[in-house]
Amino acid sequence: MKWMLVVLVLGATPVKTGLLFDSLSECVSEAGVVGTTYFMDYAERLRRANENVSKEQAERNDRFLKDVLMKNGVTCIPHAAQ
Repeated sequence: MKWMLVVLVLGATPVKTGLLFDSLSECVSEAGVVGTTYFMDYAERLRRANENVSKEQAERNDRFLKDVLMKNGVTCIPHAAQ
């Protein structure tokens, strides 16, 4: 059985990545890499967004980032060979 890496946007909308793996462990390992990259990208965007804003706006941006990160995820699902 193959495994496909899928990104869950807002916790419900699956987005196929097209990445297939021969084992679940390979897929889960790559999911960790994708998740870390995703987090680092958002953290960098947050840093840039907070450069020239008030403390209150920076706190709203921080809450937004945490909310987005909690709702989005990366997972592996079984994929039938075609």
